[in-house]
Amino acid sequence: MIGIAIPDQLKMAAPLAPPSASSPPAAPEGPDGLTIALVQVFGVQVVGYALRSLGVVGPTMESGLYSYAGYIALPCLLFRVTATLDIAHVRPALVGSLLLSKACRPPALPPPPLQGVADPAYPP
Repeated sequence: MIGIAIPDQLKMAAPLAPPSASSPPAAPEGPDGLTIALVQVFGVQVVGYALRSLGVVGPTMESGLYSYAGYIALPCLLFRVTATLDIAHVRPALVGSLLLSKACRPPALPPPPLQGVADPAYPP
């Protein structure tokens, strides 16, 4: 029988003991699901702004894309991410900063009037 030498790096370590019920779950390395969802949402907004600024998207296409993104794509994305989110791994500092930014934001301004459309809220 021929003996084969196995390097130390390939030898299996002793199995780890299962974690006790009282120990908290280990935090994953890297970003959590909430951070990934926020990056995806802001990425969609940045791409839309860039396309509109470059003139790739016209006013007619903009309204259709806005409706799709606002009413279909982003709600589906947020639902998928929050439905599969492991609450134990959410960073409290991130949630606190989001709540603080929502509480401190200024009130929304009314939209500007459309060109060529009479609106009683915006007298000429």
